[in-house]
Amino acid sequence: MATTSQNTNTQHTIITQPLTMSSMSSKSTSLPESRKRSADAQGTTQSAKKPCVNTDMQKINATPEYSIESLSKLSTAGLEYMQKKIKAALHEQNKWAKVVECGRATAIQHKGGAFLGECGSHYFYFAPCNAEAFTAKQLECLDSSIACCFLCGQCCDDEDEDDEDVDPCECKMGYNNQSFSFMMNLDEETFDDECNAGLLPIKWKVQGECMNEKMYSMEHLRIEIGDLNKLSPEVLMNVATYLLNPVGRLNLPYSVINSVETK
Repeated sequence: MATTSQNTNTQHTIITQPLTMSSMSSKSTSLPESRKRSADAQGTTQSAKKPCVNTDMQKINATPEYSIESLSKLSTAGLEYMQKKIKAALHEQNKWAKVVECGRATAIQHKGGAFLGECGSHYFYFAPCNAEAFTAKQLECLDSSIACCFLCGQCCDDEDEDDEDVDPCECKMGYNNQSFSFMMNLDEETFDDECNAGLLPIKWKVQGECMNEKMYSMEHLRIEIGDLNKLSPEVLMNVATYLLNPVGRLNLPYSVINSVETK
């Protein structure tokens, strides 16, 4: 229904329409609809940020051999063996130390040591896997369980070590059986032991009437040459030239020194 209002100067027409339920409904729901769309968009964004289903679990569920029905057909011994494998894998994921092979000087610098094994020996030091430095507890473990930290990157689980039916970890078994050993706190006093263990290459061999020795450092070479004041001028000249480049053969009055070629 329309109404008209007039006056002498200006004519104004005001049209009014009756309010219907449809118009009220559209106006009253316009704001909530926009809010709803905004909420839906936020919900989509949040759901997109959620991590997807673990792919490893999907693979396990999709592998028939890993189903409960298949696993239940295994023997008790087989299931126990699988349980040990899973425990070992979880233990492997928790390692916090790694072994870095290096030379003697680097091992001393990082307070490392030497590994002496049946299949070879080398210098090393421990380094954190995922941190800048070891914690106090980890440092204590490195001192008390060096074999476990060297082979497994952490202290092994000793919760069952008092159980007679449970064998100790392979790390401690090998260490106790002297399959391997460690030489720590390296310094000048351990140098000869390091040489005897084959950690350092032989640089010279000495041949004489009553000796056949091996030398590993310039200090050993100087000791073998002896007091320079007791050498003749000719021998002294040869020694001085040899020390500038100690390669090849050096004839002394009492022995012969030969350098060892390194490959």
